Amino acid sequence: MLSNTQHKGFLLFELHMETRLQDFLVGVRNGQYWTKMHLGKRS
Repeated sequence: MLSNTQHKGFLLFELHMETRLQDFLVGVRNGQYWTKMHLGKRS
């Protein structure tokens, strides 16, 4: 059983990782979007 502090720390860590993942996914989406725009302009 986790202690209260350990549990809080774990939740914060999980939240942090989730935020990083969201940022990454948004970045990938933006990257794909800009690449499509760029390729669209070139062709």
